[in-house]
Amino acid sequence: MALQTNTRIKIGEITITNFSNLKIDQEIHAHNTFSVEVRQDLLVPEFKSVMPVSQRLYGEKVTIEVKPAEGLEDLLLFNNSNDYVLHFSGIVTKIKTRKSRFEDL
Repeated sequence: MALQTNTRIKIGEITITNFSNLKIDQEIHAHNTFSVEVRQDLLVPEFKSVMPVSQRLYGEKVTIEVKPAEGLEDLLLFNNSNDYVLHFSGIVTKIKTRKSRFEDL
C-alpha cells in the first residue's frame, strides 16, 4: 500500500527519510514515546560499526513531522494543509540495535 504522507525524522544532526517502521504512542497523563527502525547503512558507511553513532544519539533532540503528500489537496477537508501536519518532539533515552534480518534487504 502506498504511503500518502511525507515523513521527516531528525535526530540531532541526522535526518532520516527512509525507515522500516515508525511508531508514536501518545497517551493521556503519561509520557509520549516513539520508536523508529532504520537500516544500519543509512547511519554509517559499509563495514563501519554503528555503536559509536548510536551512543552519540543518547540525549539528542528528536523531531518528527508527518504531513500529507503533495497532490492530495483535493482530498483534504480543510483548506489549510498545515492543519494536517503532525509534529512530535522528544529526546532519545533508549537505543536498541539488532542484527539484520533477511526481510530488511
